[in-house]
Amino acid sequence: MEQISSQFITLDEQAHKLIKDLSKPKYLSTLKLLFENPSNEFLSQVLRDSLVRLTDPTPFDHYSRKSMAILELHLRTWQIVLERICFLPMRLSRELRENVYYSLAVFAEIHRKIT
Repeated sequence: MEQISSQFITLDEQAHKLIKDLSKPKYLSTLKLLFENPSNEFLSQVLRDSLVRLTDPTPFDHYSRKSMAILELHLRTWQIVLERICFLPMRLSRELRENVYYSLAVFAEIHRKIT
């Protein structure tokens, strides 16, 4: 019975598991695919939590060829999450919006240093 119940995981639960470790490209890619599918619906809290995790530049405190590919995947996933949030009747707090804007500048600097 345990195996059967573990197969029925909601999309929200899958997304929460994936956002716990965004430093792994496999998790990041799977999360991006989940959010890209327009038929998948997510709770606003899941999108908010994903946005908060994706705005964290800490995993990019070093520069290498591999980190460049991961950075691109990270930014594309972030873009998808922002698009999903834009089409929901959801409002972000001012503090979170400012954090997103600040993080965009940080990621732009990281991108400049990597390329």
